[in-house]
Amino acid sequence: MTVQMPGIAGFDKSLLQKTETKITAADGKVFLERKESNGSYIKSVQDQLSPGMVIDNKPDLQMAQLRHSLFVSSQDPAVDKGLLHKHGVTHILNVAGLPNFFPNDFQYMSLMLYDTPEFKICDVFQDCFSFINTALDNGGKVLIHCNAGVSRSVTILLAYIMSTERVGLSKIYNELKQIRPQVRPNDGFMKQLKEFETSLNL
Repeated sequence: MTVQMPGIAGFDKSLLQKTETKITAADGKVFLERKESNGSYIKSVQDQLSPGMVIDNKPDLQMAQLRHSLFVSSQDPAVDKGLLHKHGVTHILNVAGLPNFFPNDFQYMSLMLYDTPEFKICDVFQDCFSFINTALDNGGKVLIHCNAGVSRSVTILLAYIMSTERVGLSKIYNELKQIRPQVRPNDGFMKQLKEFETSLNL
C-alpha cells in the first residue's frame, strides 16, 4: 500500500530548482554532479583540491628498531642507501617482491608475500629465520621491509622474536607498537601468529 502525504500528490516537479552536488574524493579532488532534465547525470572535475584536504606524500623513513640488530620499515628506507648505512644495515629481508635496489652493498633475501588474510605467511617463517640468523651470527644488522611496514614485515619480525626469545605475541606486539604505532598485521596473519604462539607453547 502506498501512503501519500497531503499536498505531495499534486506537487508540480517542474517547480524544483536544479542543483549541483559537490563530491570530494579521497585524494582531495572535487567533482560537481548535476542531474539533467532527461534524468542523466553530468559530472565535471574541478582542478583544485578541496580546502583542508592535505595529501601526505612524505616518505616514511622510520626504521623501527625492536632489537639492537633488527629493524622493520616501509619500502622507503630500502631505497635510501645513506639511511641504511647510517643504521649499520648489512642484510635486507624484502617481503614485498620489490626490486633490490643496492645488490652490491647489502645481502638480500627477496620474497613475494601477499598482504591478504588467506596468504600462508607462516610457510616462510623458517626460511626468513634462517636468513636473519645467518646475518646476526656474522655480526650483521637486518632490515625487514614490505610496502608500508605495517603487516607483512611486522608479522615476520614478531614471529622471529617469539621463536628466538620465547616471548608471547601480545607482549612483543605491544612493545613494537610503542615504537611504530601503525603496525597492524591483517586478521589472517594475526590468526597465524596466534597459532604459531600455540605451537611454541608460549
